[in-house]
Amino acid sequence: MEVDLKKARRRFLRVEYPGYANDVSKVLETLGGTKTIAETLRDPHKRPELRFRPGDTDCQVAFGSRRQTADLLLRVRKKKRTGPGSDDDNLKIELVGIVDTVFTFEAPADFQFIPPGLDVDSKTGKSRHNLSRTELMGIEFLEKKEEIYMPPAMFSYTDKPHKYGFDSGISFPDKSAGKRLRPKRPSYAILIDFNGKTPSECREMPGSAIPEDLRICKKLFEERPIWSRGAVSHVLNLSDARTKDVLCRTAYYFSSGPWKRLWVRLGYDPRKNPESRKYQGIDYRVKTPYQRDAIPSATGSLTLTRLPPGKRAVPDYIFDPTRLLQQRQFRYQICDIRLEEVEGLLKESEISSECTEKDGWFGSGGVLEKIRQAMRCSVDRMIEIIGSASHDKPIAEEDKSILSADNSFSDESDE
Repeated sequence: MEVDLKKARRRFLRVEYPGYANDVSKVLETLGGTKTIAETLRDPHKRPELRFRPGDTDCQVAFGSRRQTADLLLRVRKKKRTGPGSDDDNLKIELVGIVDTVFTFEAPADFQFIPPGLDVDSKTGKSRHNLSRTELMGIEFLEKKEEIYMPPAMFSYTDKPHKYGFDSGISFPDKSAGKRLRPKRPSYAILIDFNGKTPSECREMPGSAIPEDLRICKKLFEERPIWSRGAVSHVLNLSDARTKDVLCRTAYYFSSGPWKRLWVRLGYDPRKNPESRKYQGIDYRVKTPYQRDAIPSATGSLTLTRLPPGKRAVPDYIFDPTRLLQQRQFRYQICDIRLEEVEGLLKESEISSECTEKDGWFGSGGVLEKIRQAMRCSVDRMIEIIGSASHDKPIAEEDKSILSADNSFSDESDE
């Protein structure tokens, strides 16, 4: 056997064709041509397509699948025996290349739809009907006496035959039909919507909270009546389970409205106090490609780094202009946004006469959108400063102060 290393580097494609390949040119035409086959090979997510009637728009496509292999493609030649000797001496085996990809078509090849009363031309393989999809047809078309031609929108949910195991032994009681079978998890948090009634007491909960945790959490809500869960978890430096336990005993939860996903002190109603507008939540989402390239995407829930009491890094629940965002989407409280523009809007904007579910106490003056715009400009500026510093470009004096700012956070509530 002759082995040529140059030929061993050649790669070939094997197509398991569901038919007789008497004419290779017609076979390639049903596969879309060499250009389509090459595009399918380059794209690992693209499936090979087979059309037995390539020029017919009514032809149903038979999709194939690909798999990797490592087969050898050999050329075997047999010389005519002219003298004494064995048959093996007359065989010449030559390595042509390596087959690394195989296209197979396991779907039914004859799974086609032919309109009733219309046959298929045996020469062209096309349906014999005069329906034109390239031009508008006049009213005379509707007056012709022809059978209705309505091709199906979908042939089948799957393109491969498979067995379905019908099981008649499964039965459900009438009472449980249509209901969830998994027992509902107990939840002791009080959730209300924007129009709900303000609760003044917590629900009865098993066990008791750690007195020190409960005391510090109550003190937090006395200083500030509305908090986010991430903020409480960071300030108290507690685990998620302990944070949720003390929150259920000291606050209730809004599921909609301006204070959505925030915890409010029991007995306090922010819908009656205009001063609570600074505690409203605002969603900030990175939309521009410029910011998306610089800010990583967050996966999962918010994870706050817990450090010893004292000086800490600026937590994620605070929007600081001297620190780049750590997530592309986050919900801040307006009081936690450290921007002079936002503080000015809080002082200058008029208080609405009525608290609405959409804008809260800010009314319809577009104050929330102005706050988002100020946050967006701050993020763009920080990205530009960091990019200039990383490429050794000159930085303005005022921008240098931002890079050298003390990004620390002091928890006054730690004891």
